[in-house]
Amino acid sequence: MVKALILAGGESRRFGEDKALYKVKGEPMIKHVIKKLRESKFIDWIGVVASKRIVYLLEKHNTRKLIDEYIVDDQQIGPAGGVMIGVKRVGDAFITGCDMIFLNPRLIDYVIEFYLKYRDSFIAYTPSVKRGFIEPLHTMYTYRVYDVLREGIKSGDRSIQRILLSRRRELFVIEVCGEEWVSSLRSINTKRDLENS
Repeated sequence: MVKALILAGGESRRFGEDKALYKVKGEPMIKHVIKKLRESKFIDWIGVVASKRIVYLLEKHNTRKLIDEYIVDDQQIGPAGGVMIGVKRVGDAFITGCDMIFLNPRLIDYVIEFYLKYRDSFIAYTPSVKRGFIEPLHTMYTYRVYDVLREGIKSGDRSIQRILLSRRRELFVIEVCGEEWVSSLRSINTKRDLENS
């Protein structure tokens, strides 16, 4: 089976408050993400990578029974750092963000199936809607991505998109189309994104 990690450590500057706990249809965003991950036929373990403050708030909101492990991200250097810390702690994992509330379990499983088929051939298995753009927070990562991200961050690049695309030949890119799957890749960056959904 497969482990999944939810990144919830961002500062939510554009959103204006902690996205993980912001209620959508009466439930915190992170609970919507957890529910979608639990619908995957492959995922049997879910962890959260977040700052100490977010972990504390999540525990206060009674998410302990939904989460198998909290991993504290003391570095707080964005998604690249969160993915790096996550795979260092748990190894290969499907990784998404706490604001990816439109996840489609069928697309998650489709991505994971490629990972299971070609497990040792690539560092990450990631969907793409258009050429040259990947969705790093809807991706199945192998432990080998740790060194790639560490090297990129060490050189001063914090963009997970740029770091991964610099190693394009080591990525398994899955072209997706159709609104059902494309919407699975949408994240909520502002409250207006919620209004428009």
